[in-house]
Amino acid sequence: MEKNMRILDYYQVIDEINRITKEGNFKKHESAKTTLDGIEIPYYTLGNGDNHIIVVGGTHGSEIISVDFVLRLMESISKRQDIYSDIDLDSKNGYTFHFIPLHNPEGYIVSTSAIRTLIGRDMTESEMEKIAKEYFMAYRQDDINAKNNPDDKSEKLHQAMFNHVTPECIPEEFPKLRESIKEIYSNPKVPKGSIIVHRGTGLGVETNRSLLSYALKEENENEYSTNRYNNILKDIPGPLGIVPKQDIIENKFLKNLIDKLYKEEKYCGMLSYHGTGGLIYSKLSDDDEKLVDFDLPESYMEAKYKSQVINRILTRKYNEDTKYVTLNGSEKPGYKTVQTPSLKDVDENIRMNYPAVLLIELSYMGGNPIGPLGDKDNNYIPTMEHNLVAAHNFFKTARLLKKFIYDDYIIDYEISNEMGEKEKLR
Repeated sequence: MEKNMRILDYYQVIDEINRITKEGNFKKHESAKTTLDGIEIPYYTLGNGDNHIIVVGGTHGSEIISVDFVLRLMESISKRQDIYSDIDLDSKNGYTFHFIPLHNPEGYIVSTSAIRTLIGRDMTESEMEKIAKEYFMAYRQDDINAKNNPDDKSEKLHQAMFNHVTPECIPEEFPKLRESIKEIYSNPKVPKGSIIVHRGTGLGVETNRSLLSYALKEENENEYSTNRYNNILKDIPGPLGIVPKQDIIENKFLKNLIDKLYKEEKYCGMLSYHGTGGLIYSKLSDDDEKLVDFDLPESYMEAKYKSQVINRILTRKYNEDTKYVTLNGSEKPGYKTVQTPSLKDVDENIRMNYPAVLLIELSYMGGNPIGPLGDKDNNYIPTMEHNLVAAHNFFKTARLLKKFIYDDYIIDYEISNEMGEKEKLR
């Protein structure tokens, strides 16, 4: 992997996708186009094997490191770089990868256009790192301040760094997106500078909220978000995105792809990459009663238990692969499993229906979108390198587990012991 640190705006992402997919037998596929300006969601496959893996980045526009990582992963697999020298893309028993490196183009355009008002393309790595570190420190202090004084709704330090940004930063090529962002950020209830963390669609809709989340909606009018976002309302279109009232295009495309592969018994697993936290979302919610109003059938519970075991195996391995010691001697414990998944999330809904699904929060350093770039040697580069290893081992393990997805196999003691999993499927 090239050890360069970068911030890619939308046009650079498209250029990078074109460069990477020009070689290596990638196949471009029809996907879907966003609501505003009909921006295409990039979708490519690589490989000819029966084990199909889906890899997604950029679900949230402000989680730019996720797009960066998926692009690096695409190139590493295509060129069989380093640990990927053994990847099988040709045989029937090998892999077919489905790459969606930019799942939410609208949100990504908004966030990276805001970034470009402070960090230009011609900025050096050291200059970029300095600003990103300042942002990270501001973001962290905002969390501390919010914890000490949760009622303080004034401008946040990280927002102040971008309070000069106006919707005119959106390229004129996207007129509908630009007008929508003007409308959202002209609302006096939306804090100045909060455009930098714009993670939803151009309409201000959250991209990782399912229709079920609307049915289970608990937010009250004038309810604010938490921590460093406690001056942002949750019930109006804005940087964090409101709950969708109908399934959005971006999510319908992803769900349809998974469902198609699963019905064809090709599906093997899915990795969805997000920005910060050093976390793994893999557990299945216990709030099943919210899904139906009668006793859950035994077949559902058996399928759920099977998914829990498969996901636990994959999670433990990912945790091990993300343990390391940085150059400055800081010990990283491996990504932690989120203990309380929410049925309101799209990824959680997907896990309730399909096994071998992990959502990965990449960076130990917080502060979307640019905080993860605040320490190149001790955070950014290790994040990329260790996740390339972890992804490789996920693919390998998911292929071994595929037979348990479609057949009534029991995970016997020998396999359980090999994979660090003591429980069995009955």
